[in-house]
Amino acid sequence: MSKKNIIIILVTLCMVFAVTGCVLIGKGYDKKNNYNNPDEEYSFEEDYINSYVGGDAYNYIINGTYFTAYAIMGTGFLIMSTIAGVAALVVSCKQKQENVNEKDFNRKEEVVTDSSQNNNIVGEKENSFNDVEGEESIKKCEEKGIKSCPECRCIVGCETKECPNCGYLFE
Repeated sequence: MSKKNIIIILVTLCMVFAVTGCVLIGKGYDKKNNYNNPDEEYSFEEDYINSYVGGDAYNYIINGTYFTAYAIMGTGFLIMSTIAGVAALVVSCKQKQENVNEKDFNRKEEVVTDSSQNNNIVGEKENSFNDVEGEESIKKCEEKGIKSCPECRCIVGCETKECPNCGYLFE
């Protein structure tokens, strides 16, 4: 499954959880705030709203319990919504970072700087050492008068003491 599909699924779950959480919390407040028990002697209303038994005290206890249950379930769904949203953001950021790294790594030409602090451009080189591994790669780079930063893979001159991109100090 691609990362784009994972992001779509996570965002959809985030939205569904958020809506469900809000509906549950709203239903809880409806149980708590909307109450009518027309069992009194002088009541002319006939609508029973959130009324289960004859006594008001028992109905308030029952509705309070319903409110608590709905509020807890709604809050749980809002927490799950937050987790799904953060997961979608993390996957999205990682995907963008991979795309940036892939673009940088696949460039045909890279700028080579000299060892001075003002990072004058010495020349451009073709990215031909990527297919060579280990000591051969280092040897090939040193022959060309360049080296690669181990932190950010920035290509710099051999005499450079500090990477201009990330600040890595060379030995």
